[in-house]
Amino acid sequence: MNVRGFEVSSLHGLPVVAIAEGRILGKAREAVFDPHEHTLIGLTVSGRNGKGDGFVDCNRIRRLGPYAIVVSSAADVGSIDEHERAREVMSSGIRVRGADVLTDEGKPVGKLDRIWLRDDGRVTRYRASLGGFGLGRSHEIAPEDVVVIGEDVVIVAADAVDGTRPAAQHPGDPRMPAHDEG
Repeated sequence: MNVRGFEVSSLHGLPVVAIAEGRILGKAREAVFDPHEHTLIGLTVSGRNGKGDGFVDCNRIRRLGPYAIVVSSAADVGSIDEHERAREVMSSGIRVRGADVLTDEGKPVGKLDRIWLRDDGRVTRYRASLGGFGLGRSHEIAPEDVVVIGEDVVIVAADAVDGTRPAAQHPGDPRMPAHDEG
C-alpha cells in the first residue's frame, strides 16, 4: 500500500487501462468523493476520442496512479447511473475540491485546494488555502476535523486551524519522527 499517499489532482488526465484487453479506455476526469465517509467513490472517465463518459467505482480499481488508473477489464467502466451513491453525490451539488472552508466559529479558512489519498481511496488530509495560487496561508486538515461537507461550505473544527493544538501528522510525513526498531 502507498502509505505516503498522493494528491488527487495527479489522477486527472491519467489513462484508464484495462489489463484483460490491453486497452486504454479513456482518461480520468473528475474524482467523486463521499463527503460523509471521506473516501473516493470513483472516477469519471472521458471516453476514447471524446466518445461518451463513463464511471469506474473505486472498488473496481486495481491501482490508482501514478502512471495510470488500472482496472481488470473494460467491463469495470460503466455508467454513473449504475452507481447510486456516486449519482447522489454528483446531483447534490456538493463539491469537495474548491469549496469554501469555515471554522465552526464562522472564521474563513480559505478554499479547499488539495486532497491527499491513500491508494485505497481514503482521504488522509485536506488543504485549505487563503490567497491565490496557494501562496497565502494554508492549513492542513485531517478528515476527523471536518464537521460537515455541505453544498455551500466545508465546516471544520476551529481548534484544528487556529494553532491551539498540534498539527496532525500523517504516515509518510517527512515531519513525522522515524520509527526506531531498536
